[in-house]
Amino acid sequence: MKEYDTLDTESIFKTDYLNVAKNFIFSLKPKNKPGVESQTNLSSQKKRAKNKQKKRLIPIDALTNLPTRLMLIDDIKNTPATKSNHAHTLLYIQIEGYEDVNEFFGIDTGYTLLKEIANWLSENLPSKNAKLYKFEHNAFAIYNKGRFSLSDLEEYLKTLHTKIHKTTIKVDDTSYDIAFSIGVARGRGEDLLKHSYLALKESIKKNKPYMIFNKKNLSEEQFLNNIKKNREIREALQEDRIVPFFQPILNIKTNKVEKFESLMRIQNRDNTHQTPAEFLEVAKRSKLYPEMTKAMIKASFKRIELLSQPTTINISIEDI
Repeated sequence: MKEYDTLDTESIFKTDYLNVAKNFIFSLKPKNKPGVESQTNLSSQKKRAKNKQKKRLIPIDALTNLPTRLMLIDDIKNTPATKSNHAHTLLYIQIEGYEDVNEFFGIDTGYTLLKEIANWLSENLPSKNAKLYKFEHNAFAIYNKGRFSLSDLEEYLKTLHTKIHKTTIKVDDTSYDIAFSIGVARGRGEDLLKHSYLALKESIKKNKPYMIFNKKNLSEEQFLNNIKKNREIREALQEDRIVPFFQPILNIKTNKVEKFESLMRIQNRDNTHQTPAEFLEVAKRSKLYPEMTKAMIKASFKRIELLSQPTTINISIEDI
C-alpha cells in the first residue's frame, strides 16, 4: 500500500490550462468605463421621455381644442382595414360667410363664432363613432368610422341642413345665421380626404348645401385639369398673352363692316388660341377673371387705333 498518492500531472495541466484560457478570454471582453452604465441609463430615460412627449404632442387646434387635419390623417391611416368599399364616411364642412363676420365685426368675434359652431357640431354628430376635427380657417371635418348607409347619410345631411338654418348663434348680443357647404366621401384610406374636398368644391360651384362624391360626376382628372388651367391663366397674365380678337360686326343692309367687337383670347406659346369656353369658368372660380379683363382692355386700346372702324369692348357688372 502506497503512503502517498501520485500526482496526476496530465489532469492538473488540463485544469490549469482551462482556467488560464478562461481568464484570458474574459479579459478580452470590454469592461464598462466609469460612467458608461449611467450614460446608457440616461440615454434610455431620454428616449422614454421623448416618446411620452410625442404622445402628448397630439395636434390640437388652440381655439376649439379639437384635433386638427394632421390628427385626422393619422386616424384614417390607423383605422383597421375592412372589406367594404363604403366602410367609413368623411364630411368636409366649410362655414359660409365667415370672412364677412371677420371683416365687419372683427377677428375676435369671428374666433368666438368658430368656437360656438364647434360646440354646435359636437352636439350634432351622426353617431357615437363620429369624431369632429378643426381644419384651417373656416373649415371642419367629421369622420365617421364604421358603415353608414347611403340612405342614413342623406337623411343626416338633410337634417343637419335644416337644423343649421333654424339655428342662430349669439355672440356679444348679436345673432348670426350660419350656412354650411359640405363635401362628403365614403370609402377608406387617404382618398377620403381628397374626394370629400372635391365634393365640397362641387357643392360650392353648384350652390348646393352638400354633395356626395361620385366618381361618375366628380373625377380627380377633372380636378387636376382645373389646376393645370389655373396655372396656364396665371402664366398668360404674367407673359402678356391675354389678347383681343376683333370680330367685325356687319350691317346687313349695307353689307359693310360698321364696327368691331373686342373678344378675349389666351394666346398659347405655340401661337394657337384658347376661347372663353376653355378658360372662363376656371378664371372666375380662381378669381383671376378681373385681372384678365384689365389685361384685355389694355391690349385692346393698343390696337384700336390701328382699326378704321369703332370698336366695342363687352364689360359685365362683374368687371366694373
